[in-house]
Amino acid sequence: MMGESKYAWLWLPTLIFAAVYPLCLKAFHNEYIANGMDLWATLALALAYSVPAFALFVAWRLGGVERFSTRTLLARRVALFAVAAPPAFTLLGVLLYLMKISNADVAVWIDMWIAIAIVVGLSMLITDPATAASPPTGATQRIAWLRHAHGWSAAIIVVVFLGAHLINHLIGLLGSEAHLTTMKMLRQIYRNRWIEPTLIYFVSFQVLSGLVLWRPKTAEPADFLATLQTASGAYLAVYLASHVNSVFVLARHFGIDTTWDWALGAPVGLLADSWNIRLLPHYSLAVFMLQAHLACGLRVILRAHRGSALQADRITWALIGLGLLVALAISAALVGVRVV
Repeated sequence: MMGESKYAWLWLPTLIFAAVYPLCLKAFHNEYIANGMDLWATLALALAYSVPAFALFVAWRLGGVERFSTRTLLARRVALFAVAAPPAFTLLGVLLYLMKISNADVAVWIDMWIAIAIVVGLSMLITDPATAASPPTGATQRIAWLRHAHGWSAAIIVVVFLGAHLINHLIGLLGSEAHLTTMKMLRQIYRNRWIEPTLIYFVSFQVLSGLVLWRPKTAEPADFLATLQTASGAYLAVYLASHVNSVFVLARHFGIDTTWDWALGAPVGLLADSWNIRLLPHYSLAVFMLQAHLACGLRVILRAHRGSALQADRITWALIGLGLLVALAISAALVGVRVV
């Protein structure tokens, strides 16, 4: 236990990294406006993406223990939360905008992480590093029904909405008109007066049930794929809160039609606007995390039905690779790449 406790302090660089996330975006924007997509702009954007990547690495490293100490468990949960820095920063920006607080995003963001760091640091200092975290005794059995309901709810959302929604975004590679034409056809289904509220209920259940499942899951030793499943769940929970707030509160309150141009931040775009740039990692990582979460969930199902662990892992990695390609394609469409 003492040997593993030292890794608990990985939470500190994780929080520092998360705190400077908007500064990476600002550095990219300034360099892009001055010199275009040069080496320094690319490095600044890569640094922004490395914030959730580093947090995922820390969560994975802290998950490779046989038994958690109180410190290690707290540090792991903090790291998993830090993975969701991109949608959290977007959510903060929209909330401040709705509150009519201007030019305070970065300051509030940094202050928030300083406050979190103080709370975590004090918790670490008053905790005996040898104290073992209480294992979630019997939790796996007690929440089995909720896990199944969570999976079925996800399947319904994918079939009714998300699958077509991602395809619609891929069509963005053909241009705004092609995307808009497809979107209008799809809206006849998922904006139906009965389907849309039902879909919102399913999404709400997905987030809330996921948060319930998340807590005992974080207290279990985990390999990389299990950590990715937990981290992507945390990311999607924050992303959905941010996205629903943007679509149903911000956009509809101001009478804005949430078309492809809205997602692109037209007419300025995502890259050339100091506020909009946050939407690039926000969206692109959401696409990847969604498909990674589904792939890792399928892995659990395959293993539960006594399938080969190696085969289940190979299928999972293949789906994650496909998800990465889809995320890259949609990201390209978001920044203006067209194939025609």
